[in-house]
Amino acid sequence: MPRFACHVACRERTEYGAREHVHGSGCVHGLLALQFHALAGTLVPRRGLRAVRDQLERASLGVVLCIAEGAGRTAGADKRRFYEMARGSATESAAVLDVLRVRGVLDEEAHCRARLLALRLVQMLSRLCGPPR
Repeated sequence: MPRFACHVACRERTEYGAREHVHGSGCVHGLLALQFHALAGTLVPRRGLRAVRDQLERASLGVVLCIAEGAGRTAGADKRRFYEMARGSATESAAVLDVLRVRGVLDEEAHCRARLLALRLVQMLSRLCGPPR
């Protein structure tokens, strides 16, 4: 398998049933990113904390968009760059979740659920990025 090709998880069974290998948001990591983005949008109340809500919204959207763009690239270096940016956005999202927890906006259960999703995204993206340069 080429170094930057999607990994075995793309062919795993998901809650939607068996999936064929499709790049972008059809991959397991793309679906997971969409799930995380949807969850992130529900965590912060619409009133108050506008800056933090906006930061989480942009970071979680960045994960989805960078995965999709990286999947559409054919050159290995381009794929890696976009997957690295997606990983950075996922870690940024996790940091925002920690800030929300410290401020008392998120209860422990919501924080744990969202943080585990972010961690899984970072793990999958780290695998797609390959070894450190």
